[in-house]
Amino acid sequence: MTRDQLVAKCRDLMTPVLGTSRAERLIERVLALETVKDVRDLRPFLQRIYRAGPPRLSSYPIAAR
Repeated sequence: MTRDQLVAKCRDLMTPVLGTSRAERLIERVLALETVKDVRDLRPFLQRIYRAGPPRLSSYPIAAR
């Protein structure tokens, strides 16, 4: 998998959860991980922002079978 393919896959998976802006910033930070002085700086990018209102269908737990 090329770097561009990897970034596209990450973007597709993260954007619905984190939003476009946060997903892009997280991708940039991870690709430049060697320049991060403290890995705790990534925490704000990894935390989901909860929105008010009813949960989306994808938020419901899957029933045990």
